[in-house]
Amino acid sequence: MTFSRQVYVDACEQERGLDRWSQHYTQLKPGGYQGCIETLGLPGVTIARERINVAVEERVAAPAGTLVYVQSLGPAPSCVTNACRVPTGGVMMLRGGEEIHVATDEATDLLIATVDTRALPEGEPPPRSPPLLFSPGFQQAELATAWFLSLILGQETGLMMAMPDHAPILGQLVVDRLAALFGMIAQRGRSPDPATRDEYRLFQRARALVLAEEAEDHTPAGLAARLGVSPEALRRAVMATVGVGPAVWLRHMRLDGAHRDLAAGGRGATVSEIAMKWGFWHLGRFSSTYAAVYGEPPSQTMRRAGG
Repeated sequence: MTFSRQVYVDACEQERGLDRWSQHYTQLKPGGYQGCIETLGLPGVTIARERINVAVEERVAAPAGTLVYVQSLGPAPSCVTNACRVPTGGVMMLRGGEEIHVATDEATDLLIATVDTRALPEGEPPPRSPPLLFSPGFQQAELATAWFLSLILGQETGLMMAMPDHAPILGQLVVDRLAALFGMIAQRGRSPDPATRDEYRLFQRARALVLAEEAEDHTPAGLAARLGVSPEALRRAVMATVGVGPAVWLRHMRLDGAHRDLAAGGRGATVSEIAMKWGFWHLGRFSSTYAAVYGEPPSQTMRRAGG
């Protein structure tokens, strides 16, 4: 049995907080970043609570060979996954090794249980279950989430630290509960509908092009032309997936690139050089925009990275 609690002041730090997950977080709304991940490791399963105080866009993939159960804690945030809105109070099941895209428009507090599929009973969940399923909330899920959270809280308060010999039994109990939940979600849940999948695929094409040419100053019209679609089709795809228009999304992509360079200590470049690299030609405007989003001037981010 292992337990850890990590506090973060930057999205690109927190994205490395879940073991063996592939993640990329982009801050979408202004505010000084505050995040926390508490992780309880048991044989065959990991239970984590992840909190973020601002809206973010996430590209995430759980480790291959796992299944993941996710439910929001407290008031349900507005959350869109693969361009499909998650039902209020709903739960998700996703397969490891499959990238998903998540966008929120406010603070989040999530319970995330990740289980090795080899630990699950044979045939649970049904082997043909889609890689991503949404389900409205149900009583068994609420009770299980409350129990999982109590296990984390027990570690925080020290109530369970003296029971390491119970880890294998407790791990099996958690795995059995998750297997039952996965079966219920497979019966009750749904995957994104065809129209939503089409919008998400177009967004993925747009994102791939922008990432491949990250130093280019893309415009919505130019990007739509490159993709062979109308500007309105691109606008619908980006709005459905991220919740903002293409111009705002492209600016966030460039800001995130500059922020990552600064958070890495500048990589041998000055603030001005980093700003120009990412298409911000007016240094004063870049500094004010950056400070409004990240809660500190770019020079401070660079100094913090340098220790």
